[in-house]
Amino acid sequence: MRRTSAPYDGARGDVWRLDTATGVWTQISPIPSSSTDDYSGCSGLTIDRQNPSTIMVTTQVSWWPGVIIFRSTDRGATWSRI
Repeated sequence: MRRTSAPYDGARGDVWRLDTATGVWTQISPIPSSSTDDYSGCSGLTIDRQNPSTIMVTTQVSWWPGVIIFRSTDRGATWSRI
């Protein structure tokens, strides 16, 4: 991941899930780094310990509206903006 030097100078990045049984990585980003959307790149991630299918991520240093929180209840297959 690229370090940034100024406020709102976010880097692009992705969220990945590892299937520990097969060793296969799957990109599950709510907004992939290949998108032209200005909100790609995440700076926060949490997984519900009691329901690991529920994941939340936050965007990284975006100008407006600041931070966007995305939530998935199906291991990152689909996302809702909250």
